[in-house]
Amino acid sequence: MRKQQLKPMNYNKGKQASITVYLTLILLLVVSILCTVVESARIKGARGIGRSALTASVDSFYSLYQRELYDMYRVFGYNLNGESGVTTEEQIIEGISTYMEDNLMGVELDSMEVSNIAMLTDYEGEIFLNQVLSFMKYSAPGEVIKEVLEKLNLYESSEDTSEVMEKKLETQESLGELSKEMLKLMSQVEGVDTDENGVRVTKAGTIKVKNTFAKRIVAKAPSMQVLGINKEIIYNSLSNKYFNISSALQNSIEYCDKAVACNKEIERLEKQKEKLEKEKSELEETIANQSKQSKKEDPEDGGDTKEEGNTEDEEGASSSETAEEKQLKEVESALTTVSSSIQEENKSRDKYITLLKDIREDICDASINTGLRIEDALNTISRIEGKSKEIAQEVNGYEEVVEGKKDKIGEELYKEFQEGIVDMKEYIGMQDNSDSLSASSVISMRPTLIENEKILGEIYTTSSYSITKGSESLEGWKKVLQSNKNLLVGYQVSTLRFDYSTLVIEPEIDSPVDHIFSLFTDGILSLVVDDMNSISDGSIKGENLPSLLASVQPEESEADCESILEGCKDNQYNSDITNSFAVDNSFVNDLVEQLLLNQYQMDFFNEYTQCDTQKSDNKLNEENATNSKETSSEMKAGDEQANTLQYELEYIISGHKTDKENMGSVATKLILLRTLMNFVYVYTDKEKNATAYATAAALVGLTCLAPLVTLIKTVILFVWAMVEALVDTYALLDGRSVPLFKSKSTFKVTYNDLISMSKKNIAGLASKYPKEQGKIGEFTYSNYLRLFLIMNGTKKNCYRSMDIIQMNMQKVSGDGFYLSNCIFGMEVQAYMKLPEQFITFSFMKRILGETEGYYSFRVKDIGAY
Repeated sequence: MRKQQLKPMNYNKGKQASITVYLTLILLLVVSILCTVVESARIKGARGIGRSALTASVDSFYSLYQRELYDMYRVFGYNLNGESGVTTEEQIIEGISTYMEDNLMGVELDSMEVSNIAMLTDYEGEIFLNQVLSFMKYSAPGEVIKEVLEKLNLYESSEDTSEVMEKKLETQESLGELSKEMLKLMSQVEGVDTDENGVRVTKAGTIKVKNTFAKRIVAKAPSMQVLGINKEIIYNSLSNKYFNISSALQNSIEYCDKAVACNKEIERLEKQKEKLEKEKSELEETIANQSKQSKKEDPEDGGDTKEEGNTEDEEGASSSETAEEKQLKEVESALTTVSSSIQEENKSRDKYITLLKDIREDICDASINTGLRIEDALNTISRIEGKSKEIAQEVNGYEEVVEGKKDKIGEELYKEFQEGIVDMKEYIGMQDNSDSLSASSVISMRPTLIENEKILGEIYTTSSYSITKGSESLEGWKKVLQSNKNLLVGYQVSTLRFDYSTLVIEPEIDSPVDHIFSLFTDGILSLVVDDMNSISDGSIKGENLPSLLASVQPEESEADCESILEGCKDNQYNSDITNSFAVDNSFVNDLVEQLLLNQYQMDFFNEYTQCDTQKSDNKLNEENATNSKETSSEMKAGDEQANTLQYELEYIISGHKTDKENMGSVATKLILLRTLMNFVYVYTDKEKNATAYATAAALVGLTCLAPLVTLIKTVILFVWAMVEALVDTYALLDGRSVPLFKSKSTFKVTYNDLISMSKKNIAGLASKYPKEQGKIGEFTYSNYLRLFLIMNGTKKNCYRSMDIIQMNMQKVSGDGFYLSNCIFGMEVQAYMKLPEQFITFSFMKRILGETEGYYSFRVKDIGAY
């Protein structure tokens, strides 16, 4: 084969190749651009593939929701197993990654991040609420919601009355405190022993009195007219306590005169005594001289004749001495008489001076003690005056509320409230009424008390005068006494007048409060259920419940029937009565949401009356919740041992750990609510009002203290309404319906029933209510539960509902099931890599520089059920 020889190329060095080089460079640039465009398209496509793969994988992850949770309660949630040593994020990433591996189409998954994980229990219960609302807005029966709204409108119509009643009782309570100050003033001024409830009476039926009081000192002889007392029993009880200072001063003046007279008589007797003593001395001297003279005339010797002569002389001498001695004896006798008289006059004078000092001490003691009581009374009057001004503002505020609610509370109640306002104004002196005791009438006592205190002060000051036996001292004290007596012209007690015309001392009567309180010995629940043994003993441990994790605590112990009644013992008004009329209007906010949540709870959870006789079907809509109906019916039909708590709705309302506690709490709410509704009726029933007023007046004893009597009447009416509420609650728990507003025909309890009420009587009266579904104006137990649930607040309702769901789910899925481990939504970010392909040419590497050999990008998916 012939070899061809290659001829050497001959270059024409005279020609240039610039065009060829230029075209080559252009080609390289075009190829680079094309590769870049293609690579960019690859990256964009990879992003789409990554995003789709992530979304599909997350959706697949969500599809593994807890089926039992949805079937039983129509709630979506992915339950994490909570494996030890594995975080929530790691479990989620592992689950999503499993689905992504086969869908990346050449894209590599580098890493994955999960954030903003939302559990079913997060966001204050809003996640759970939104799921409930999403389900219920399609399945809630319209007729039921309509009926609930109608009953809510009925209840809301009572709120205006409750608001006015609360304001009235607040004002009445303030007036009651003012009446207690009046009673204190009565005790300080009049001396009648009182306590916070009225005049104190002994077992014998007499009025107890004080030893010191402002009217104890009188300037005239005590009498009902002088003392300004219009009740004989008051005067008779105090008659031996008064101190007639005018009489005491007059007696002192007379004693001064008598003491001075004694001094004058003593002075006269002293002079007479001096004269007699002088005469006695002279007689004694005369007799002595005669005796000496007689001895000088006697002979020194002599016989019988002499003796006879002597005998005769002695007889003559004896006859002369006997006359003088007789005179001496008369003088001595007169002197003894005078000395004795002087001694008697001294005793009399000393006695009068002692009496003067005793009376002065009595006057001083009476003046000091009376002055102290006057000071106490003036301080009390100042408090009454200050409180009256404050209460006047309360009365005006109460009147404004009444006027503002005039069109909503009805003509009858409006008239009743207006009459009460007039009485209040008269009592605190905003309107004149001279015929009754009022704040203005006791304030008017102040000038008299001040003047009396001044007079007694001056009398006490001048009583420091030093009393001696001298007539000059006694005359000086007499002038002081006369001056003090003149001061008494301005001393008055008749104007310090209290009205006792309505005072009635009755035999001790029984207050219905004490008897009703004794019924609560075994607890309130025992009074309103037929058999306490029928109440479930179910309880929970309360660990890891959604409500506790969210710091939703059980209902605090509010004022219950027992505490209210205990505070009303001994006829005391308890401020809890006023507080019980406080109305919470917050439930009207977001009412539609609350109604749907409320209906969900009524559909899915048990309550007391359902547990006695299980419903044959569930309340769920058959088309939307067939599976839920079957599962939930099985839950409700289970025996007691299968349920941790039997009374689920009661738990949602109260949040306690045992069925008995929850039932007791709901029963208390029922009784208090029914008490308020019943009170509105008994307050306007004139017959019941009159009966309660008569009892209150008998307990207080004084109807002139109208606010105090009214407060006690309010206590009696409240207790009456509460006993009726016990009957209502017994009927409601027995499956009966009770009218929301009572009338004469539907009010069961008479006044006589209050004194003899027992559980048997409660059951008998409750049986008179119909055992059927209530009309619009009647409420059943479930209607009240709806109301309590709505008033409970959304957060409490959501979390306690989740408590029940979790407890019941644990019976199905095991103790390891917790709603706090159930995922509702999350944010997932996947970091991906795409290998370089069209930019790997060496000339492009030289242009772009060294790269990592792959592209990194991030895709994100935010999703939830």
